[in-house]
This record gives sequence, structure tokens and C-alpha cells, in this order.
Amino acid sequence: LSHDPKIDCVGACVGVRGTRIKSIIDELNGEKIDVIPWDDDPETLIVNALKPATVSSITLDRDNRKALVIVDEDQLSLAIGRRGQNVRLASRLARWEIDIMTREQLEASAGAGREASPPEEERAGSEEAGQEGMAPQGSMGDDSPLQNGAEGDSSREGAE
Repeated sequence: LSHDPKIDCVGACVGVRGTRIKSIIDELNGEKIDVIPWDDDPETLIVNALKPATVSSITLDRDNRKALVIVDEDQLSLAIGRRGQNVRLASRLARWEIDIMTREQLEASAGAGREASPPEEERAGSEEAGQEGMAPQGSMGDDSPLQNGAEGDSSREGAE
């Protein structure tokens, strides 16, 4: 833990040319690892967890621990990830339900008189989202605790 803003915590964990993280990856038989800077502010943590996707805006419902993340069209698939992997891992790490959509999708859903949720064709089955019934493709419930590590663990599997 360092409170010095001059210290690059991710760089320190990864090491020069990835030497530190490569040894851990080798130990885990090639498992992919992302090192994410932890932040107690959920908005910052969610933005960090969704990188390298660029987040345009984020709206938090602190009472229900839900986050609505707006991204540009070209960032949508990057933020959601293959079969929802990126948003699922970000949700588990942050312990927030995260919905990801473009501004156009948000306006279309608001214009149709519905709550801010992705259109029906962007919904995934319950086995995809890990919840009963239907859940938005870019979302994951906060009922899925981290499987490995403590709540403050700032690493996750995924793209390197």
C-alpha cells in the first residue's frame, strides 16, 4: 500500500518487461492476469476494472449497488468482453451490478418509456449471467463473491 502518487503500483507489480507477473503466470500454468489499481471509490474502481475500455460516463445507484456504465459504440464489445467475461469479472471485483450500454441504447430505452436497460436482443440467458431468469448481457449481479482472494484483491484473470 502506498499513498505516494508518484509510485506506479501496476508497474511495480508487473515488473520490468513483465518479469514479476510472468513468473506468477508460469506458476498458474499460463492463467491470464490483469493487475488493477484498487480504489475505495466504486466509480473509480469500476472504471479501472473495465480498462482498457474507455468509459464515457458512469451513474451509481448506491442504495442498490448498481452501476450504469456508458461507453462509445466502438468500446462496447471491449467493455463487455467475450461472452460477458470482462463485465462479469469487474462486477465480482467491485461487488456491484454493472450494466454497460452505449448512449444510443440508453436514449432508445428511455424513449421507449422503459428503465435504463439494454434492448431485449442484448440480453443473455441465466446461465450466461449466473442469475435466475434473464439479465442484461453487460451486467452481473452483486451476489457473486470473489472466488479467489480477499475483497481487496486487485488482480483478476482476463486479457493481459
